[in-house]
Order: sequence, then structure tokens, then C-alpha cells
Amino acid sequence: MTLDTTLVRNNSLTTAELDGQVVMLSLETNRYYGLNSVGTRIWELLAQPMTLAAVCDTLQNEYEVTREQCETEVLAVAEKMFQEKLVHKN
Repeated sequence: MTLDTTLVRNNSLTTAELDGQVVMLSLETNRYYGLNSVGTRIWELLAQPMTLAAVCDTLQNEYEVTREQCETEVLAVAEKMFQEKLVHKN
């Protein structure tokens, strides 16, 4: 996975917003997930196909974070989401 990877969320998940954070259930894996506020923002951004570089661009405009830290954390979150089948490559 690189910053040039384009991801989009898996819309087959059952999701809900709870106190500003997204919770979801995968019927495919029978697993429950909860995202913190930044994870929720990434989830919102991936409603449409988007490169991880573009995700970082948006997050940098919204949060006080260095580019290096943003890239490192977005790649880690995206990889975990991909492994859990919450998102897929587009």
C-alpha cells in the first residue's frame, strides 16, 4: 500500500454514527469495529474513491499534523482497514 493507492469503503458493512464516531458490523466476517474521530474522518473521505495522498492533503488542512506523521498514520490505518475488508482498492 502506498500514497498512490486509491481506496473506497466497503458499502456492504452495516454502519452507524454514535457520538460523532462510526461503528460498523461486517456480516462477512461477523466482526464489530469502532473508529475514533480521525478514523471516522478517513471513513467519510473514502465514501468516494480517493488516493491516500489526497486523504493526507485533506487531513493536513483539518488537523495540526506534520506531513510525515499524517502519511505514516494514514498508511497504517488504511492497511488495517484493507486487511479487515472495510475498504477495497479501486
